[in-house]
Amino acid sequence: MIKSPLPSVSGLPEAAQAAQAAPDREGGSAASLVSSRRQLQASGAARALDLLGDAWILRLLRSLFRGQRRFSGFIEETGISRAVLANRLERLCAAGLLRRDESPGRHAFYLLTDCGLDFWSVLLAMWQWESRWGTGLVKPPMPHDRPRGEPMHTTCGHAADPRPVCACCGELVTAFDTRGEIDAAGAHASACLVAEAGADPERRFRQSHSTCRDDLPTLMRVYGDRWNSSVMAAALQGARTFTDFSEATGIGAGPLTRRLQELQALGLLRPRAYAGSRSEYRLTRSAVATFPITLEMIRWGDRWLWNGQSPMTIRHLRCGQPLRLRWQCAHCQRGLERQTLRFD
Repeated sequence: MIKSPLPSVSGLPEAAQAAQAAPDREGGSAASLVSSRRQLQASGAARALDLLGDAWILRLLRSLFRGQRRFSGFIEETGISRAVLANRLERLCAAGLLRRDESPGRHAFYLLTDCGLDFWSVLLAMWQWESRWGTGLVKPPMPHDRPRGEPMHTTCGHAADPRPVCACCGELVTAFDTRGEIDAAGAHASACLVAEAGADPERRFRQSHSTCRDDLPTLMRVYGDRWNSSVMAAALQGARTFTDFSEATGIGAGPLTRRLQELQALGLLRPRAYAGSRSEYRLTRSAVATFPITLEMIRWGDRWLWNGQSPMTIRHLRCGQPLRLRWQCAHCQRGLERQTLRFD
């Protein structure tokens, strides 16, 4: 099992529909907000993003899946500085996603471990969102940030057009038909981890800050930043007001204000005035479309960071079974695997 830092951010999108349809209010009920915060803390996505919630790490993982292996190649492809690259590669190796090969007579190169290779479906979900909502529609400042072309399913020989479906009933999984369930023991364990860490929200905010944020693709600014991903998870859980977000995430007032402003600028949250000068924040269609990314983060985090023993279960409401997400080829209806996808 990989040792991960505190699972303090991001989590399960349980009730995105509530964020769109719930009645106006100044803040959510205490019970629902406590439940939301427990789910954010217990989620496998929380641990995954606490470990990988860094734009450079996500870029490096993407480069590795595109075939890059060498230190100099990462610099040439991404423009990352040598010091930052060395730091991020060391972190990925320590976390168990990479191993450094130093065979005699050859330059060192980096290989994905089984843990790292299992991250493929997270990047697939990110590719799909960027293609439909992000840098696939505009010219990004950095050429390597543009998503690759349509993936081909080698089993049937057609464009895959990946679809996230429930492995039990085969139905398409949306943000409106799942529910997160966490037992009391799991909630207590998560709360203890948070208390033991004593993280300072302002310090974590500065760690996530980057002087080149405006050059990053939208998803890098969300999932490459721990607090942005935490706010997005809370919004998908049903948070709508400033008080809701503060209670659900535990983020300080200053960082939370900046994060809400940034997510509005990215087109993921839409403010609406109510009760005079007060505002609530609604999810946009592009924000709801990030749901499969968070599901994949949860799956990966549950497997590798909770050792398969996550205290939270995601239930698919259509069939009533614990959700096991799988990606399906829209043409042949068969499951997609890392080995059966080819990007042209």
